[in-house]
Amino acid sequence: MEGKGTRRYSNGNVYNGYWVNNKKHGNGTYTWISGGKYEGQYQNDMKHGHGSYTWPNGNKYSGDWKKDQRTGQGTFVWVDGSIYIGDFIAGERTGNGVETWASGQKYEGQYRNNQFHGSGTLTRADGTTRMGQWNNGQPC
Repeated sequence: MEGKGTRRYSNGNVYNGYWVNNKKHGNGTYTWISGGKYEGQYQNDMKHGHGSYTWPNGNKYSGDWKKDQRTGQGTFVWVDGSIYIGDFIAGERTGNGVETWASGQKYEGQYRNNQFHGSGTLTRADGTTRMGQWNNGQPC
């Protein structure tokens, strides 16, 4: 397939977008029968560039993708209203970011493998703060 087109897969999933050499390439939308949906850029049949993925439960990521993984700058919004804005590597919050929970609690600082790791400040909903170093989600 070349150019713009739609492919309906035997499992019920649907891709509508651009193709090069029978591979998803350029802008497109892939919808899973389970309810997940990706809208964005593809390169060589993989999510690559800028795009948004919405999970069936309503959680949503918008940002950079590299070789089918959330890598680079992005925003993750949970269905409860909690939000993370920052760095991702291989689908995980790793690097610098700010996470604000629906409860009002907020963490600003470094992450590794989806956990507070390195320098950061945790501000609880009651306004109290904990500033300092973190190791795998725990204060040092």
